[in-house]
Amino acid sequence: MKQLFNVIDNKLLTFDTIENMDWHFINNIEEMETYLYSQTAVDTCWLDLRENNSLILKLTKAQERATWDKEIVPIIQSRLKEVGYIEYLNDIEMDLFNCHLNITHLHKNKLWNTIFKAYKKGNFPCGWLGSYPEGKLVVFNPNANSM
Repeated sequence: MKQLFNVIDNKLLTFDTIENMDWHFINNIEEMETYLYSQTAVDTCWLDLRENNSLILKLTKAQERATWDKEIVPIIQSRLKEVGYIEYLNDIEMDLFNCHLNITHLHKNKLWNTIFKAYKKGNFPCGWLGSYPEGKLVVFNPNANSM
């Protein structure tokens, strides 16, 4: 949990300028939302991909979810308000909860490991370019044009 707190407190959507050949960077909000929410305009539907790989129903105990909702969600919410991306709270909170479960239960799910790496670098993973698992993670970073 300590690693996750560090990401939320210090890195969540800081949009650091980085290079990663395994990621496809975008800097346009409309394009980000297309990847994030479209079920037809992209090769791999991000909602379906995350839902199909979700660990929440498999690994979550009621008390763990209650603790997460009470202690962690308000911190994420506060951070997103601070940086101006509160409208993506549900997506980001669910991603981070799945990342937490993946780490806690040593599940080693490739998708959640990849997503967590993007969050650790201050970026917003929002889709998949290509047909999963081939292709690249789509990462929103408004500073991407300067990379």
